[in-house]
Amino acid sequence: MSTNRPEFEWFEPAILAPGFFNPVVNAAAEEELGFLSTQLDRHLFARRELPGAEMHDHHGFRRAMAMAFGVKESSLGYGRNVVPNLFEILAAAPPRRTAILARGADRLIEADVQRFLTFADAVSDAARKLADARPQTQLLMFLLGPPPAFASIDAGAKRRAELHAGLKVTAGDITLREWNAPRDFDLGPSHQWTLSHADWYYCSRGHLAAEEGEKWHCIEHDDRITFIRAADGVPCFEGIFARLPQGMQLVGIRYESDDAIRQLSLVGEDPFTAFRKLCQIVGIA
Repeated sequence: MSTNRPEFEWFEPAILAPGFFNPVVNAAAEEELGFLSTQLDRHLFARRELPGAEMHDHHGFRRAMAMAFGVKESSLGYGRNVVPNLFEILAAAPPRRTAILARGADRLIEADVQRFLTFADAVSDAARKLADARPQTQLLMFLLGPPPAFASIDAGAKRRAELHAGLKVTAGDITLREWNAPRDFDLGPSHQWTLSHADWYYCSRGHLAAEEGEKWHCIEHDDRITFIRAADGVPCFEGIFARLPQGMQLVGIRYESDDAIRQLSLVGEDPFTAFRKLCQIVGIA
């Protein structure tokens, strides 16, 4: 893995929600969910969603916490203990930017203001600790509810946000066709590859073939890194990864089986080797 990595870039939440009320916890109208989701993807935020309308009592709150953060509901108690240890959970996760989206936040707040404030305090406390951790992680929370209490984002602010350069290459940035004749490659003992969580942050940015002579786009989605031929948008290779405590482990390879469509010879090497070479060519590994 290359060691020539850019520094971690801190994201200013006012780019997405100009009316934010502190640097960690922000608020916007629920109708802005699509806009926020698209922008968060562009800026390489992993999203964890909470159904505020289902968090109106203690049981619903605990259940939502457990599902969003991957803990056992029985491990959550009362008071401050109703919120899991967000710092430990997110510091060990692959994303270096994480956004919590709480839908129906009006229901969440009015059901129990003190419980909501406990949660907001836990998020802010975890954000401070994550900012000082190595590697750093940025944590934001967006509260989504009905206008006018939760403000809509005006058109001018949206245009400015869309012009702000994103970190991540997404399917919307390129031409992407459907797979033609995909085939799965069985990984063997010699096909082991695990990326550290910090390295996954950079790999998941993807790559846009912007310079003359570059042949491949690369995008990450749902823990899959896919290589798309820049000339015509044909997907040809895809690595499937699994999230483990020690990092992101490659667990599968998908490739275009039609040689004429793939236009990349596999004579003398298997799809695993070809995938690794492509990662090196575009500079993500």
